[in-house]
Amino acid sequence: IGDHQTHKEGVSALGVVGSLVVSASHDSNLKLYRWREGQAGVERTVSARTITIAGVVSPSTCTIILACWDNTVMVYGMVTGAWRSTVVAHTDAVSCIGWGKGVLATGSWDGLVKLWNCVSTNSFTVRMTDLTGELDHASPVTCLD
Repeated sequence: IGDHQTHKEGVSALGVVGSLVVSASHDSNLKLYRWREGQAGVERTVSARTITIAGVVSPSTCTIILACWDNTVMVYGMVTGAWRSTVVAHTDAVSCIGWGKGVLATGSWDGLVKLWNCVSTNSFTVRMTDLTGELDHASPVTCLD
């Protein structure tokens, strides 16, 4: 299909948002690719400040949620092209992220998995008041699969 070297540093996460493929990198950028007839092109580039993005999930075709090494979870709106929310979610790097049935799960090097209420009625924003539970582990959490 092709070789796409659009990031300046290594790719740290991949995701699918509707018909787009999203790559995130240690260069703190998201690249959104649209596939057409076996060809891929960068449709949009989004900067997430200056931090590595560890994971990407998409609860809707209009929303991307990022797990970041600066301890934050960031929510990006595809239609507006704006950041909807950024929350300091953990005391160490957020290393993994998952979403299903209105629940966002974040895992961190701080040894915690946190569960967040994350639904369309609040545009999938994430705030500390959305925290519904914590699962404590004795070591860093690096995967939620």
